[in-house]
This record gives sequence, C-alpha cells and structure tokens, in this order.
Amino acid sequence: MQAPDFNPERLLTIKDLRFEPPTFALNEIKRLALELYGVQGEFSALAGERDQNHRIRCVDGRQFVFKISGQNEPADVVEMQVEALRYIEQHDSELPVPRVLPSLNGQMICQVQSPVGSHACRLMSWLPGVPYQEGPFPSATGLMNLGSFIARLGKALQGFDHSATRHFMPWNMTNGLVFSEQLKALLPASLGSWIQPFLERLQSTVYPQLRAQRWQVIHQDGHGANLLRAQDHNEALTGVIDFGDMIYGPLICDLVTCVSDFMEAAADPVNAAMQITLGYQRITPLHDEELDLLLDLAMVRQIMVLQLFEFMRRNQSQPQAFVTDDQPGVIALLQKLAKLDRQDFTQQLKEAVKHA
Repeated sequence: MQAPDFNPERLLTIKDLRFEPPTFALNEIKRLALELYGVQGEFSALAGERDQNHRIRCVDGRQFVFKISGQNEPADVVEMQVEALRYIEQHDSELPVPRVLPSLNGQMICQVQSPVGSHACRLMSWLPGVPYQEGPFPSATGLMNLGSFIARLGKALQGFDHSATRHFMPWNMTNGLVFSEQLKALLPASLGSWIQPFLERLQSTVYPQLRAQRWQVIHQDGHGANLLRAQDHNEALTGVIDFGDMIYGPLICDLVTCVSDFMEAAADPVNAAMQITLGYQRITPLHDEELDLLLDLAMVRQIMVLQLFEFMRRNQSQPQAFVTDDQPGVIALLQKLAKLDRQDFTQQLKEAVKHA
C-alpha cells in the first residue's frame, strides 16, 4: 500500500477536523435504536468529537453504544472503522475492543436522515471501565502492560487494508503538517530557541527515514483518554476505544502515541518511555532503526498536540477546556525532552530491550 502524501504546504482548515457531530433529539435517537436494532433502555449521552454517542443500558443488563456520525464524515471512513473492528475480532477475538453489531436487517452500518442530510449510524458493544487517565499514574508493571496492549492491537491489525486509511487525518504524524508555516506560527515562544533547528533536522534527516520503516494500518490514538482501566485505582486494562484517527502509517507511531502521552504525566518521563517500550517489545520486537526514531517522534507528537490544540482554540466557536488546560504540561515536557542527550536515551533504550 502506498504511503500517504507528505505535504507541509497544505493549509489546515476547521472543516478538516470534522468536529460537527449531529444533534438528533433524544426521542428520535431512541426511536432509531429501537426500529433499526430492536434495542431500548436507559440512554445517556457520551462525549464525541465527530459522532453523537449514547450509552444504552437495557433492563436485561446488556449495554451498548449507539453512534450517529456527522453528515460530513466520509462514508468510506466509517466503513473502514467498522471493517477494522471486525478484522480485529477475527484475528484476536480476546482483544477488548468494541464489537460492531448488526441491525435487525443484518446491516453493520445504517443510514438515517436529518434536515442537513444523511448520517451513518451503528450499534456497538459497551466496554466496561473508566479512562486510564482518571486513575493514578501506573506502576512499572502497568506501563509495560500498556505497551504490550498497544503491540497486540497493532498485531491484530496486521494485513488489514482499506482505501480510506490514506484519507487526510490532521493527527497523522507523517503528513507534514508539523512543518507547515501555518502551524509553526502557532507554537508558543516559551518553547525556546531550540524548536526551529529541531524541526529543520527532523524534516531533512529524520522524516526521510520513516519511509523505510514498517508501515501498516494503525490505531495511533492509544492515550489515557482512550485506553480503559477496570476502576480508577485498578491498573487492569479493560480495552481501547475511538478508532476515528486510524491511518496507514509507520508501526512505530502507534507506540509513540502511547509513550508521548504517558511521558507527559510521568515524574520520570524517560523511565515511563522505557517501561512502555519494554512491554511493546514483549509482543512485537522493535528494530534498531525504529528505536533510533522514538524520542524524536515522541517530541513530534507533543509538538503536534500544541499546534492542533492552539488551532482549535483559535478557530472553534466553543473549544473544549482541555485544548487550553493541557498546553502548559505539553510545553513543560517538550522543554525537558529537548535537554536530553538523544544518543544516550536511544542507547539506554536499546540496552533495555535486549533483555526484555
């Protein structure tokens, strides 16, 4: 499969984010769930950037998630997500991801109408647990388990193919947006003078190396809001949600997303990165060339977080609080990582995985 285009000249627009979930009335949502899926019960709204989501608690104890996509969500992207989840179920049936359930007519995706157009909807199983970030920071064992889970998810997606995995996704680290003048202008001056030469080195020497790495369809959204734990004080993983950012990309970027997120909350970011990587190594051995890129890509992910959060803050009419509240922590982590000796970090990483 061909790699997505690298285009730092592309201008990002608010429409590219597709943050326009529909606004069906609750009574209409209940009617649709009953008519299409034969499901009724207690409905409670769930957060969703691009979908209108409701949790359904049935009287017999079953629980589901009913999702209605925004009118501007491409049909092939919804189809890709559904097919990927079914593919995972076929290749690792024990992996806790949402299951897509058929309608009364046997359809995996149904179409419903609103005044603005047609919307894809689907019914999914409910995964128990709370977002991982709502509990205390994980132990070394917990971090290793996170890494192993991400590797297992990537392994379950090996061989999956769909044309929509190459669609434009702002969070794709390989699309070149991080180098665009538009987004570089959004970076705060408080980052320091190191950022410009760092980005220049990445674009000229690091990014060309990405083409030679292992590429496949990846979830690339395994952070503390999407990974689930049994309870807020229980480290046991109960699953992962949100397959909306899935792309065809370098396998190492799946690990990087998890590493960079947990580094931000860690008292010792380097140790957190080591433990997650060791867990990943237990399932999917990493190549030396991938380990060479890990620190740089973790920093890229955090730079993109700053850029895209600031873009949202400036362009959304009602941006969510986290796009402002999370920025100081990201800046602090980047300043800390910028002071690391990259070669020493990488050598420590390689020594550690040898004995994993």
